[in-house]
Amino acid sequence: MRNQGRAASRQFSLFRLLDRSAAGLACAALNPIVALMHALSKGGRAKPRRILIIKFFGLGSILRGWPLFTALRRSHPQAELHVLTFASNAGLARRLDVFHRILDVDSSSGSALVASMFRRIGQICAERYDIVIDMEFFSNFAALLAALTRAPLRVGYFLRMSFRESILNRIVPYNPARHITDVYAALGRSIGVTASKEDGRSLRALPGDRERLDALLSRRGISPGERLVVLNTASSGLCDERRWPPGRFAWLSDRLISRGRERVLFIGASGERSMVEEERGFCRVGGSLSVAGETDLGMLIALLERAALVVTNDSGPGHLADAIGTPVIVLFGPESPAHYGPLGPRSAAFHAGLYCSPCLNAANTKIAPCAGRNACMSLVPKEDVFEAMETILEGREIPKSRLDTWRGYEGRWSHDDWKSVEWTGA
Repeated sequence: MRNQGRAASRQFSLFRLLDRSAAGLACAALNPIVALMHALSKGGRAKPRRILIIKFFGLGSILRGWPLFTALRRSHPQAELHVLTFASNAGLARRLDVFHRILDVDSSSGSALVASMFRRIGQICAERYDIVIDMEFFSNFAALLAALTRAPLRVGYFLRMSFRESILNRIVPYNPARHITDVYAALGRSIGVTASKEDGRSLRALPGDRERLDALLSRRGISPGERLVVLNTASSGLCDERRWPPGRFAWLSDRLISRGRERVLFIGASGERSMVEEERGFCRVGGSLSVAGETDLGMLIALLERAALVVTNDSGPGHLADAIGTPVIVLFGPESPAHYGPLGPRSAAFHAGLYCSPCLNAANTKIAPCAGRNACMSLVPKEDVFEAMETILEGREIPKSRLDTWRGYEGRWSHDDWKSVEWTGA
């Protein structure tokens, strides 16, 4: 499964390489045409009829953009809101109940991606959008698509590295020190749309989702009244360095089962089953269960909704649990809890605070320089994570001093990096 994760990471890196080369050249070539379009433009409508959101990558990103999407609907009730995204995000996008139309792109293979993308390009060119909001971080290709729509107002993030800023005519600073919800909200503020806390609604499962989950859990011997703790060992496939070392989640499972108060469920996609079973192989106390590959999106939402606690690497299930309102503990290393951490009042984030961490950012290809020697994750102690778990499960408030320590360990590793820290990989 590590090989699968590496393959996904290489595919993402290839996309970024092509985005910066071929798409970058296309942006440069298109600049004179865009300048002419701007000179001939009569300006946008005071009341836009169609708004397009472009966001390809990240189920969590679609979810964190929900307050912005809701604010757009409130500010422009007469307008249709469309989203252009990968098909893997379409199910969640539908559940947000804010989009009039979802233009999904099949990325299951290279040929499917090309065919699907060309079909969608034809559609967005024909729609005559008034506003296009490019939520991708510094993507030449997304900016190119925004230009092809001929929308009078094209919004996106600023990075002086290519010709894309000339294609976008409303650019917004990207601030990696702010939480991603505020980073997305800044796009709205640039066009007079303010997303508030009230716009962040709670994600909920549908009755059919809960019925299918109940049937699955019943088959696995779990009764409706039992408390569930969900463990997610995966990292969305894009960066294996986001994973806690093997055996750590198994240790948590053993401690929880020894308490005798909760049932432990490991989750994962169908392609992550062997990864989950590898982790469960480290368990010394029997009783944990795996539902990896047995839940679709709706069932996963229902499971996270029912759970007493979720513990996860930095990946989609953490964002889902936070949006549902379930307490969640998220383990960070290559990226920052200040940028992507949970917002719930009973949740916690762990981050060792190494000098080299966070190393992944919107301007690079999401490749960790340590090449697997992720000391940032290795230094997150399992004992501290279990302390946080017990505190949450027992309904006690976590002292702010502990939350602050867990997010940076009081600066104890702030001058160290992956080269200087002894790394065990376990």
